[in-house]
Amino acid sequence: MSPTHLLALEIADRVTMKRDLEIAREIQSWLVPDVPPRIPGYEFAFVTRPANTVAGDYYDVFARNCNGDPDSVLVTVPDVAGKRIPAALLMASFQASLRVLSATPSSLDDVIHRLNSAACSNSQGGRRFTTAFLAELNSSTGQLTYVNAGHNPPALCRSSGEIERLTRGGMGRRWLLWTSAGESNY
Repeated sequence: MSPTHLLALEIADRVTMKRDLEIAREIQSWLVPDVPPRIPGYEFAFVTRPANTVAGDYYDVFARNCNGDPDSVLVTVPDVAGKRIPAALLMASFQASLRVLSATPSSLDDVIHRLNSAACSNSQGGRRFTTAFLAELNSSTGQLTYVNAGHNPPALCRSSGEIERLTRGGMGRRWLLWTSAGESNY
């Protein structure tokens, strides 16, 4: 095979890979909300800038509406360790599992334990892992129940402008070990 032919094959492979990454980025953008939901009395904001074309970043805020409580809102900010397509695929699996499990009539604790089992089954023997912050907000009472599973403490900005880090629960060791839950009224 001539050097020119090899170069043409290499260029074709790079063009295909670039196209595949662009498609993966587009699909990943479908998994996260474009705009925060409107929940009376609350404001949510989010932004992500992956270091690569695709990554394991995810965030979501959505109504649960499954336990007969129309005021129940789930907030999540997880991150899959790793980069590029493998991390993005694991995050897509996490998102699908979270959406299905949160639609079942169960407690946040049950959802979290079942989500943890799903995440562990996709961990490649512990080589891949997910950190996450998950919270359930009762928008009528202001009660926020949350679990931090190894993720950085999120920031809560009160209506007064005061910013508070939700540190209760600490840093866990990967997704496999849940930290203690925190519960507060906001």
